[in-house]
Amino acid sequence: MKVPFSPVVVIASCTALLLLLCSGGSAHENPIKLFHAPKVPLIPLIHNRDAKRFEKFSKMEGATYSEVDPESGHTLAHACVLFRMYGILNKVLSKEPLLLLVRDLNGENPFHLAARVGDEETASVLLDFFRSLKDASLRHRLDEMTNT
Repeated sequence: MKVPFSPVVVIASCTALLLLLCSGGSAHENPIKLFHAPKVPLIPLIHNRDAKRFEKFSKMEGATYSEVDPESGHTLAHACVLFRMYGILNKVLSKEPLLLLVRDLNGENPFHLAARVGDEETASVLLDFFRSLKDASLRHRLDEMTNT
């Protein structure tokens, strides 16, 4: 069966789609926006020690600080610790302080990882960030985790 072509329906559909795409708002209000903003993987940029591209891509829509490497369970905070990217570590933690609580597949949070690799400077950055936290419940949870 042949369906008749209707330019009015096509134009109306395209107009509605265009209005939806251009309406802005959050991805919750505009689910099509999710397709417009592809996920930007940031962990590989840390692995390549590419701070310049990290800065560029972390500002893009679709960049997420909460990505996890499926092979190791590392977050951006873990990757920054491993590759000693102190400046980026501070930025990542200021955006997502809960990353300090996340454990990788070996059960290590970023504090544990810094201690295991023997990186005093990274441990110092993490402790300074911990001291600057205003959220008492987060500080308490982190304190409990690091004293186990």
